Order: sequence, then C-alpha cells, then structure tokens
Amino acid sequence: MRGRLVKRVAAATVIIGLLGVVSIAVAARIVTRRDTRRMLAEHEQQLRDHAAAFFEDQRAVAAAPPFAFAVGARDAGPWLNARVPWMGKQSLIDEWSKSIDPTITRPEVPRPLAERLGAWGTRWVDHADDAELGALDGAWFDALSAYDHWDVDEHGPAADVTRYALHERPIPGTFQFAVWSKIRLLQGLKSGDARPAARAVRHVASLLHSTETSLGASMAVTLLSIERSALDKQRALGGDVTGWSVLDDAAFERLRRLTFAYRAFASVHAPSDLAAKAFEPKEGGWMRCAAIAEGVGEALMVRWYLEEPLRTKYDELAALLRGSEGQCRLRSLRKAWSQWPDAWGAYTGSRRELCSTLSLDGSASTPPVCIPWLFTRLVPGAREDVGHILASLSSEGTLSVYAKK
Repeated sequence: MRGRLVKRVAAATVIIGLLGVVSIAVAARIVTRRDTRRMLAEHEQQLRDHAAAFFEDQRAVAAAPPFAFAVGARDAGPWLNARVPWMGKQSLIDEWSKSIDPTITRPEVPRPLAERLGAWGTRWVDHADDAELGALDGAWFDALSAYDHWDVDEHGPAADVTRYALHERPIPGTFQFAVWSKIRLLQGLKSGDARPAARAVRHVASLLHSTETSLGASMAVTLLSIERSALDKQRALGGDVTGWSVLDDAAFERLRRLTFAYRAFASVHAPSDLAAKAFEPKEGGWMRCAAIAEGVGEALMVRWYLEEPLRTKYDELAALLRGSEGQCRLRSLRKAWSQWPDAWGAYTGSRRELCSTLSLDGSASTPPVCIPWLFTRLVPGAREDVGHILASLSSEGTLSVYAKK
C-alpha cells in the first residue's frame, strides 16, 4: 500500500514538473513572439521613416564622389597585406604570418610620437616642427598610389573561408593609416606644400574603401577628415592651395551617414522595396559592396534559424549577391554562401557545431551561439524568433545617424 502511494506521489510530482516546464515554455514562446513582432515592426518603421533622407544622401554622393569607385587590376594586397597588422582568428593569422618573407618589415612609428599625435587631438596640424617627423620615411605610404584597389581576402589569412566563422574573419587593422596620414601631411606642411601628401592620403582612402569592409570605409572617412584639416592649416599659413579641394561639411556628413546606415538596407529585416531601391545603382557606389558583405553575411549567420520562414528574403539576398558580380569581389562571402552549410560550420544548426565547437578547427564554444540554439530546443516554435533577435543585434542603432539629423 505504502509502495503504491510513493509511486503515485512520484508520478504526480513528475507530471506537475512537466506541466510546469510546458507552462514556462508556452509563456516564453508567447512573450518571445510578442516582443519579436514589436521589434520587427519598429525596425521597418525606422527604415521607412529615414529612407527618403538615406536615398537623398546616396544620390548626392553618387553625383559628387570623393574619388572614383571603379576597381582595376592593380591589387595592393600582395604587397600591402604583409605590411599591416591583422585581427580576427589569431591561429590563422599566426600560421599565415610564417609564410611572409622575413625581409619585409612593417612601417613603424616611434611610440612617443604616436602618443603625441593622439594627445594633440584636433590640434595635430600645429606640430609640423616636431623633431621626430623628419626622420620617418613615408615612401611606403606614397608607393600605394601604384595600386587601384586592395583585396584583403585573396592574399591574406582569410583566403580559406572554411577555416573560420564570420565573426572571426581575419581583416587588416586600419588605425596605422590615420597615423601615417597625419605624419605625411605634417611633413608636407613643414616643406611648405602638403598637396602631394594630400593626394597620397586621398588615394589611400580610396584603397581602404575598396576593401569592401565597413572598417575600411570608416577609416576612409577619417582620412578625408584629416585631409580637410591639413588644407585649412595650409590656407591659414598663406600657402598655395590651388587645385586642392576637399569635401565640405554637408558632403562629409553624407558620407558618414551612409557608412553607418547602408548595411540596414541589406538586412534580412529590410523591406524588399527599400532594399531593391538602395542597391539599384549598377555601377556601385559608396559602401555598396561593404553593405552587401555585412547584410548578406548577417543573413548567413542566422540562416539556420530564418531561411525557412524567410525563403523569399533569402532568395532576394542571393540575387543581390549574384547581381553584385562585376562591381564587388566579396570573395569570402561568395564562397561561404555557395558552400553552405560546409563553410562557416558554426552556424549549420547541428548540436556538435553550435554547442561543442564554434568553428571547424575545434576551438572552444561561445555561450552566445550555444544558448540560443538550446532555447529553440526547450521552447517549441522559438527558432524563428531567436533568429530575428540575433539578426537584429548586428543592425541595431544603424539608423541613429538619421534620427539625429
């Protein structure tokens, strides 16, 4: 009698526990779906609210670009990639670095001078007499004028897309270009004419933009700002500025806004009509390739979660990627998209890949990737909602530049 009672109590406890788990799962599903729908509606409204201003910026920049966006055949990568620092998956960077000719050296700036450049802030143009400037050789910087684009994938540690996940893709650091731009312009101001240095800085800005990365485009904007400061200084000193023109404040702000916001129109959440219009120009334009790289790359990251419910959107993104051929290289992205799910295997959706490894070489797992996957298993029907939440994280705040306009 007592044994049967214990069994009944145990069974009741299990049933109550299961009901509790089911209730929590159902409640979590309801809350998640409600919050997801609200988030998607707010995101679409933001895009529609700021679309007119974005397209206005796009047209203005296309009419008066800071430099030509066309890419030729003279790639700086084979020469430059070995001379700059890299960030991303360190094991790949270390492995690739061993193949670099040991006689190649990276351009270095003495730490005290680099610290002074930072400490001077916007007054850096007032220090052309700094004693250390004359000893620095900027020939490597000027030599970049021989190239018309910079491919950061083909001849670097990111060449094999199956060996890293999206978030750990090796990319070159860019901060050194801002430092050397100031150095070259200060050397030019010291000589009495910074115009040759300004041409070199403008060309390096074009190479950075041609990397098809948002980091490169952002640094290109920084270099254009640095160049403006040097022109103002040369004019203030009474120097000749004939033939030297820079972006005015309005044009500069347009570039800055496009650099920050363009990716939102390639997002899985972008309304189809706005996305089609944003990428309509066939000849390319400011940030176009980088925006495709980030938007389609984001879609690849959440493909396991969203491809089925957003089949039409994924077809549109695939068409956008195909349509960019001839204007954008996007080597890593094209390889990863075509090799799915073998490439960037951390996002295939398998438990082994998502919760045991984050990349194909067996590196340690990362909870932000594993936890959402587990949530979709514990909460029935939550897979799509989790995908929307993850996708929104990378584009959150991208339109704030227009909200402040």
